[in-house]
Amino acid sequence: MICEHFENHITSCKNCHCDQRPHFVAEEKGKKYQLQNPTHTKICQIQIDDCFITGEDPKCDFLLVACDSKIAFFVELKGTDLLHAVKQIDQTMTTLAQPLKECSIYARIVLAKNNFPDLKNNPSIIRLRNKLKKQQGSLVYQSKLMVETLANPLP
Repeated sequence: MICEHFENHITSCKNCHCDQRPHFVAEEKGKKYQLQNPTHTKICQIQIDDCFITGEDPKCDFLLVACDSKIAFFVELKGTDLLHAVKQIDQTMTTLAQPLKECSIYARIVLAKNNFPDLKNNPSIIRLRNKLKKQQGSLVYQSKLMVETLANPLP
């Protein structure tokens, strides 16, 4: 099972848990990502930055893994630097590629500001989108609050 890898390593992280609650929330400084779980499937929420992965390498803030459906969400809660958030997610995906090799991978970035530059043609964003597409996933970013439902088809 995919989540066993994470369950065996999260005991020391205060913002890490694996259970079947109806929604999971990752938030920081006014930015929030919420994953609705209406079917109560088992999900592991892992605080990546300064908990599951330490050190100076770029890394995203959270990872949520739907254990049975093999779906992983890399979540970065960012101030304004979208390109740095892309780099953090990309690096974390590389670091965790092996335990998540069977998963569809989704990247989610929640920014602090309502207005951010249109960077969809930036090489870093194109590269990440292509990488995610190969893993049946996608990149979505928006400001302040992002809410998704696990049961719905994801963009």
